[in-house]
Amino acid sequence: MKPESKKALDAIFQKHEAARKLADHHAERALSQKEETFLARFYSVRASILRPRMQEFGEYVKSRGYDYEIDEQDERVGGEPTNSGSIAIHFITNREAGRSIRECPTFIFSCESSHERVRLFESTVAPGGGGHSGTVGEVPLAELTPDFVERQLLALAKHAFA
Repeated sequence: MKPESKKALDAIFQKHEAARKLADHHAERALSQKEETFLARFYSVRASILRPRMQEFGEYVKSRGYDYEIDEQDERVGGEPTNSGSIAIHFITNREAGRSIRECPTFIFSCESSHERVRLFESTVAPGGGGHSGTVGEVPLAELTPDFVERQLLALAKHAFA
């Protein structure tokens, strides 16, 4: 191959690579803005629907002699570990000292902004009581109605207080 042809081909590839990097940058920015918008919508639903329904449910559980705790996490990127925005309710069914909140029945709504979904996580594990723990589904943000939240918490309570 002639040196002039190599030079011309190098110039073509250089332009091509620059154009591809620019396109990738624009696509990344668009995706990032889309994810930020979804996360902001999740935070709004968390404040207006999830937390109030969890508190109402938890207060009723409390009136029956048990306790609960609500835990919110904001998205954290870049540190270890990376967290997505979430809200969890923990039902404290065992009052023995020294028990970790991780040993209590828990339901978590976790924002998956890259997929524009909310992941549902349930743990019915309790000290000495067995149970299960894991993802129980994913839903679009629009499905997070007060009735939906209540149904999820009721299903958890059925296992937690059985």
